[in-house]
Amino acid sequence: MHIACDIEGDKGPQVQGVIMAMEQDSECQLTLVAADEHRGTVVGRVLGAKREIRERIQMSFMPEIVDSSRNRALHLREMLRNNQTTMSEALSIVRNGNADAMLTSGSTAAFVALSASRHHLGKSIGLHPALMAKIPTLKGHDVFLLDAGANPNAKPNEIAAFSELGVLWAKSQGVQKPSVSLLANGVELGKGTEELQETMKILQTNKNLHFNGNVEPEHVIAGEIEEGTNGHAGDINVVATDGHTGNIFLKMYQAAPKGFLEFSKQELKRRSLIHPKTWIQIVSAKAVSGLFRETRRKLKDRVGAA
Repeated sequence: MHIACDIEGDKGPQVQGVIMAMEQDSECQLTLVAADEHRGTVVGRVLGAKREIRERIQMSFMPEIVDSSRNRALHLREMLRNNQTTMSEALSIVRNGNADAMLTSGSTAAFVALSASRHHLGKSIGLHPALMAKIPTLKGHDVFLLDAGANPNAKPNEIAAFSELGVLWAKSQGVQKPSVSLLANGVELGKGTEELQETMKILQTNKNLHFNGNVEPEHVIAGEIEEGTNGHAGDINVVATDGHTGNIFLKMYQAAPKGFLEFSKQELKRRSLIHPKTWIQIVSAKAVSGLFRETRRKLKDRVGAA
C-alpha cells in the first residue's frame, strides 16, 4: 500500500512517527508531504533512517500549511481556493492515483472540507468523507463507528454509505462478514429520527450488507446484541449514525472513566470520614484509582477524538 502523508501538524513535521511505522510494516510505501520551510529537517531525518526504509519514501514540499490557529471559517474558504498547502497536495496524490490512502497530522475540520471539495476526492468518488472511531468492547473486539463528527446533518443515503465504508474497513481488518447496525435510542422499529428510520429502509433493502437493526450504546460497548432483543443477534462490527450523534457518543465514551474515577474518590473520601482508614482501605483506594486511570488511558489512546 502507498500512503500520502501530510506530516505538518501543530508541533511541526511528524517524521519520526512515520519512520517508526515503516519499521513495523516492510511493504508500506510513503510519500511525505511537508512545508518548504521544513525541507532541511525532513530530508535530514529521512536520510538518518535505515536504507530499506529510505528506499520506500518519496518526498514532496509545498509553500504553505494549514494554520489551525487562524479563523476557521475564513481560513477554510481560502484553502478551498488554494491548492498550495501540504494537505491539498496529499489529497491530490490520492485523487491522481499515485497513492491508495492519505494520513494527516493537521486540522480535522480542514481535512473534511478539503477532501469533500470538488477539487479533491468528493467529485471523484461521489462520497462524503466520514470520521471513523474504533471502539473497544467488553467482548474483546473493536466496533467501527461512522460518522464520528464530520457530517452532523447527514442525510439517510449518506449514513447508509457510511455503513458501506465501515464494512470495507472491517473486512480489511480481518472481519469475515461484518454486521451493520444503526445507533438509536431504542432497538424497536420506529425508534429514532425520521432520517434514521429512512436510513433503516435503505439498509434493509441492501442485500450486500448483513444488517443487524438498531442498537443502543450499551450494545455497542458490549460488542454484541442478545437474541430476541430486536429480532437479530450476534456480534456488532459496524455502527452507522450521523456525525452529531456519533461525536456525542464518542465524547461520552471517553469521559466515562474519568467520571467513574472521580465518583469513586468522592465515595472513598466520604466513607473515610465515617470509618477510620485502615491500611486495607488505603490500598483499595489506590488500586481503584490506578485501575480507572489505566482504563481511561487505554480508551483515549484507542478511541481517539473527532
